[in-house]
Amino acid sequence: VKTLLEQYQSLSGPKQAIVLALPNKEEYPTLVNQVSGLARASGLFLESLNLNLVPFQRGPATQGIGSGSLPMVGIAQMTLALRGPYQSVKSFLQALETNIRIMDLVSFSLGSAASLGGDNYSYNLVVNAYYQSL
Repeated sequence: VKTLLEQYQSLSGPKQAIVLALPNKEEYPTLVNQVSGLARASGLFLESLNLNLVPFQRGPATQGIGSGSLPMVGIAQMTLALRGPYQSVKSFLQALETNIRIMDLVSFSLGSAASLGGDNYSYNLVVNAYYQSL
């Protein structure tokens, strides 16, 4: 994440910033690295991460326009299982919100702390990460 932030701050043009925020393809390794780095930096343990591509859907605004040459936005959906203190998950969500890559939280569920001990909880999140489909 630190390396990506340094790259972002040294960009010379808006095109490069857009490529980092909305890559030209799924960029699975970068995506997994970003999410695991954000979890670790927030003090959370990443128990599992599953990736799934959401099928493309053309909305009514893009149907029938030209020859369909408009780029579409693809969605790489991640299902995360995290464990840690509540304050850490708040920090993780804030970092996810301000991360260079465009992502949004689709669902969030909080598990019991009784089996984990202390102030640790289990969390299940579904997060969408976006990319350009040219």
